[in-house]
Amino acid sequence: MHAWEQEGISSPDIQTIGKALGGGFVPLSGVLVHEKIFGVIEARSGRLLHEHTFQAQPVACAAAVQVQRIFQRDNLLDNVQKMGSILGAQLHQHIAPRPFVGNVRGRGLFWDVEFMQDPANMVPFPVGTQFCARVLELCLELGLSILGNLGVTSKVYVDHRSDVSSDFTVCLILKCDLYLPG
Repeated sequence: MHAWEQEGISSPDIQTIGKALGGGFVPLSGVLVHEKIFGVIEARSGRLLHEHTFQAQPVACAAAVQVQRIFQRDNLLDNVQKMGSILGAQLHQHIAPRPFVGNVRGRGLFWDVEFMQDPANMVPFPVGTQFCARVLELCLELGLSILGNLGVTSKVYVDHRSDVSSDFTVCLILKCDLYLPG
């Protein structure tokens, strides 16, 4: 479920978590520490001396516990992996060959499409062309909500709910394929 697990790392010493922890229902984040780190804290003072006003907010914590239960109950990680494979294949088949696409990369349901004025030489579009902004507007017109980097890099991030279906995933790419220039 964590990105580091895909890299063969046994466990990090310290990990920050958030965003999906509360499933988008409540703002929540946290810090996970390895037992060896916790052991040092426990041996010295026995407590963490860094606190915040909203630490351990019970409603947010209860929501996070329920989100994690649903994630496991509905086997959402398996769905993310299956739909991510479909999304990646569709992006590579329909979007990557376009003359203005420099790179398509990602994992699961989080993908990046990098637009380039000259992909062969990795030359981005000038900021003034607003290429990425126009792609974002087009996607919104098609009912697709995507994230865009409106800076020099001209990247669009495709990030979807964990319970997305294969029909939706294929439809998303086919809509883009029909309406994007090139």
